[in-house]
Amino acid sequence: MDAIVGTPDPVLRNLRITQGYHELARALSHRLVQRPGANWYAFAVWASKQAGQTIRGEDPWRVAEQELALAPEVTGAFRTMVIAARGLGIRVDMARLRALLPRTLDLEGVQARSADALARGNARVFQEMGGAAADFLQSEADPASEAFLSFLASFRDGAPPGGQEYLRQAFTRYRALRTPPGPPHPAEQLLLANLEIGVHEQIRLQPELAEAVNSVLPDPEAFRGRLLAHLLPGGWAGARVRVWRMLGRASPLDQAVDALAQAIRRAFRRRLTRRVMTMDLAGVVTLRLGEDIPGPFPDGLTHLEVPELRTLLGRFGALGETGPGVPGTAGSGARDWEDLDQRLRFIAHLFRRYQEMPELLAPPFTPTQAEEIREGRRPQGRL
Repeated sequence: MDAIVGTPDPVLRNLRITQGYHELARALSHRLVQRPGANWYAFAVWASKQAGQTIRGEDPWRVAEQELALAPEVTGAFRTMVIAARGLGIRVDMARLRALLPRTLDLEGVQARSADALARGNARVFQEMGGAAADFLQSEADPASEAFLSFLASFRDGAPPGGQEYLRQAFTRYRALRTPPGPPHPAEQLLLANLEIGVHEQIRLQPELAEAVNSVLPDPEAFRGRLLAHLLPGGWAGARVRVWRMLGRASPLDQAVDALAQAIRRAFRRRLTRRVMTMDLAGVVTLRLGEDIPGPFPDGLTHLEVPELRTLLGRFGALGETGPGVPGTAGSGARDWEDLDQRLRFIAHLFRRYQEMPELLAPPFTPTQAEEIREGRRPQGRL
């Protein structure tokens, strides 16, 4: 794991992580003989592969950037700015503010900043989760064995981001699925284990994900300075703003610029989620993260009986019921990928809907590509 995570080239590192997840998913699947469905690592393969597109600069993020100036929330913030500026005697209109936006946002750096954040998150999660799976696979199936008890004891107590209680619970459930007779409702137990890992991972990833989806405006303070430098090149209007600040108060114009910064971030995240962010599952289905997941749940996961599973799903509104006792995926799409609850709701529906899809265990690369990746080379062809 350390050799993979220590790969200096972020593109090659992501490819090695994706291949590593696949090998762990296959090995774990062979151990979980009581339920041949997809484990968390099988889903992680395709999430990591999708992240690779951003890391390589292949995502069409300009689509989200180009719509910013016309977004309703940004237009509303522009109007507030015009009023605040005119209150200081500054002549400015909507057209000028729209023209200033590209010069104050550093749009050219959006893709690179996002790629860097996702590459760091990709490596950090793999180091933790890859190591946990490798240790689990080396431990004995007997729950009372010294090796397995030592494995469980290695997890830190408490909730994430600092604790690893969810991981301890998840691998205990995986262990129960290793040997007969296994637990009742095995499909639900597998889903619960996958979700426990998913919740832990998403909480741990929150800083990098927030950094990635806010890459259009990473530093609101610097943005305010650049925009006001254009609007207040000198004179008494700028002096009035400085007087407000000397009194320890934000001027109406400062407040309007801060509101604009938040509107830009929000508009970019929502357009990114709806228009750009997708997830391809083994070439079988491509999902848009901002849209509801299509189709029914598999038979074994239509009506849920395990109380712990229902409780965990209920925490972020992911019970998947369109009415009392009526299962469905309505409302599963995320509007804003930075929002942890929205993200977990989508992921919970994703896991439940596709857990029985055998193609998730298919290799993410051709045999030739996989061999080149293992040898530390970037492979040719479509990745």
